[in-house]
Amino acid sequence: MSEERTGNAIAYYRMSEFFMYDGDPDKKKYYELATKLFYEYYADYFEGDHPRIERTEVPYENVKLPVMHVRPQGTNKGTILIHGGNDSYFEEFLFSLLYLQEKGFEVYLFEGPGQGGVIWSGIRMFLCFLKEPRS
Repeated sequence: MSEERTGNAIAYYRMSEFFMYDGDPDKKKYYELATKLFYEYYADYFEGDHPRIERTEVPYENVKLPVMHVRPQGTNKGTILIHGGNDSYFEEFLFSLLYLQEKGFEVYLFEGPGQGGVIWSGIRMFLCFLKEPRS
């Protein structure tokens, strides 16, 4: 941090958490450090009267699934729905999200049950029926 390499620190904390076994008492601590640094470092995208990225939540069973949403810059070429793999965090897709926005797409990026930060909300298992509509 003293070298002003916050972007690297976010990645290091994230990867250290990724390689810890599930019972490691430091696993959640490093997830929280990486996430806190991420939203501080990239705050300009998420804050202000007209943030470039809207953060919201969608109710699912007894938790809320996090969603990032962007509206297109310029003409709307369509809508894209993205969720990462079984072991990803949606923060990892920040630059893809911004790229697609710049290319004219409305994008919804979310973490599903058993993915990313949702794991810490109590749904630890990845659920394979994401194609089924829920409310």
